[in-house]
Amino acid sequence: MRAGHGLAALVGVSVWALGCSSEPAPSASPGGSATPVVSGEPEPVDAAAPSVDAAPPPNGTPGCGAVVVSGLREGLALTVAGTPRTYTLWLPERYDPRRAHRLVVGLHSGGRTGASARPYLDLEGRSEGAVFVYPDAIRGNWDLNTPYAQNPDFAFFDALMRELSDTLCLDATRFFAVGTSAGAYFANQLACGRGGVLRAIAAHAGGGPFQTPGDYDAAGHLICPTPPVAAAIFHGLADTSVSPTEGEKAVRHWSFWNGCDAARQPAAPTPCEGPKGCQRPVLVCTVPGQGHAVWGPGRQATWDFFAQF
Repeated sequence: MRAGHGLAALVGVSVWALGCSSEPAPSASPGGSATPVVSGEPEPVDAAAPSVDAAPPPNGTPGCGAVVVSGLREGLALTVAGTPRTYTLWLPERYDPRRAHRLVVGLHSGGRTGASARPYLDLEGRSEGAVFVYPDAIRGNWDLNTPYAQNPDFAFFDALMRELSDTLCLDATRFFAVGTSAGAYFANQLACGRGGVLRAIAAHAGGGPFQTPGDYDAAGHLICPTPPVAAAIFHGLADTSVSPTEGEKAVRHWSFWNGCDAARQPAAPTPCEGPKGCQRPVLVCTVPGQGHAVWGPGRQATWDFFAQF
């Protein structure tokens, strides 16, 4: 069930019928209204714009064609299994309801919020027009232990993907997740349990995936219930909060699950490497001297990794 001030309340009429949109004016402030202030006059109808009979874009979600004002919205909400869940949404200035956009899910670290993850991850300006959503964990902590089928944060993720797919024009084959620290753990957990939804992930200073109990082979490899995804794993060798061995566990998992060879080859940026022979790409960035934080060059490397898809 959706809360009354969710994204659906902000969606206008179909662009297939109107063929026009308004100029964006992002303005929501932390703790303020979820509805952005809109300024400017509507643009004139473009005679060349799609008609009501125009086909939606390839791989487009059901929300293609609905006019939505671009910009930042904070305090959007969904009710999932009786629990209100909140998130922050950012649409690029030139969001086009007739074009299927990439979606990036930004996952905050422990004790934080989606709104705080937005400037810290700092990916929007690099993203070539992607849509970003930043969900909030309950009391700031992702559920990393409950099995996927009963996990309330997995249920929130599923409901959020449905909400955004129904109201925005997204490319259903290009959903991504990126997280730092506890958010990186949750990105790995999501990739294992929702590999049919996510195309790739980037995990900064985290570990996983794991399940207790879980389906492990004789060699101790976790067998995920969904197909493998591409994965970029970033970890500082000077991280004293989350041991670099946790990042290496994530590397071993995604290398195994993607059928990679043991050999690695240099990758950009230095000192990153890429295992050879992977079903889907795996990027390994183990950084000397880096502590428990997002590595500076890792931000652009994250987007470059996603942009190949």
